[in-house]
Amino acid sequence: MKKQNYDWMLTGCHPFSNVAMAYFFSAYVSSSVRSMRAYINKHPALLSELSAADYVEHDNVLTPLQIAILIRHMGMPGETHLK
Repeated sequence: MKKQNYDWMLTGCHPFSNVAMAYFFSAYVSSSVRSMRAYINKHPALLSELSAADYVEHDNVLTPLQIAILIRHMGMPGETHLK
């Protein structure tokens, strides 16, 4: 199986849905977004850091700083097993 390349996440702003699909792949974008938001809400340290970087629950676009926080807490997509 070919390993996915997620280097695109390391530069610029990205839609929340694209980042969610990278971490929680599903046939339905809405399922990935729901899973990602649930994961963020279940991890207070992650939510706190994201909030300090101006994240609010219904953001549609993530900034480079917010993406860096996600990567620091969750690892790069495909390289970690999320719980």
